[in-house]
Amino acid sequence: MSQSGGTGGSATPQGPSGWSWLGAKLGLRPAEVTWFVVVTAVVAGLSGIAQFVGPFTHSGIALIVTTVLVALGGALVVGVAAVVFHRWHKPVPLGAALIFVIVIAGGSGVVGHFVGRPAPAKPTATSLPGDPSSASSASSPSASVTSASQTPPPKPVASFSAPSLNATILRCSNASGTSKNIPQGQVLWIVVRSPKDDDTPGPFWLTSRLTPNTAGAWTQPVSVGDHPDTGRPYWLDVWMMSDSSSAQVDKSDYKTQQWRSMPADATLLSETRVVRGDDNAPSNNICPGFSS
Repeated sequence: MSQSGGTGGSATPQGPSGWSWLGAKLGLRPAEVTWFVVVTAVVAGLSGIAQFVGPFTHSGIALIVTTVLVALGGALVVGVAAVVFHRWHKPVPLGAALIFVIVIAGGSGVVGHFVGRPAPAKPTATSLPGDPSSASSASSPSASVTSASQTPPPKPVASFSAPSLNATILRCSNASGTSKNIPQGQVLWIVVRSPKDDDTPGPFWLTSRLTPNTAGAWTQPVSVGDHPDTGRPYWLDVWMMSDSSSAQVDKSDYKTQQWRSMPADATLLSETRVVRGDDNAPSNNICPGFSS
């Protein structure tokens, strides 16, 4: 007569938890689980210490990355070794654990030392006092060219002292101003720009060259518009251009005709807007300082 089994008073067995669960998954006995956890923690800690003791003055990013990689590698090696020893039905020996610690921690410091080592500084041109190469390099043409190229030349500037912005001026007037830092071979021109039908800036009318004095100051007669242009806006410009361009525009037809663009190498340095006032031209309708 068979007897049926009952479950009334029996307790349900509880599965392993925590490190015991990890040991069950790896097939390790409790003593081996303890060695696995302890050795892994020691290896990771000593790896970090080795990194900071060895290359603590080196690259911070290389230091952190190498520490993490070596610590993870040490944990993996110890874990695999524990499983292998267990398959041989042997516990993890203390000596083997110490060997793993020494190898991983020492290797961590060596790897970190070379990975985190800063790149060697490139040699500079600076020489020690008394080095004959310093004198030769300082006096060589290439050294002077390099030094000069590192300092940009000062920017050419010009400005109007008179007339002021939006001032009303007579047809025959004078313009004055200052300029500085004008390069050798560059010429200044004062240009009157006439308005279009909608009173916006129109064609250029070349007046004449500017000849600044030693202080950079200049004064030049200007002829603004014609007889019926009272009340209309005009623009006075100071342009800088090369000698070759100046030779091209310094012709009688440029003084009596208008054109829509300046030479390609011309640079506008200053501009002021004025309003044409009364016509004070003499009976020949030509302002003083200008020829027909």
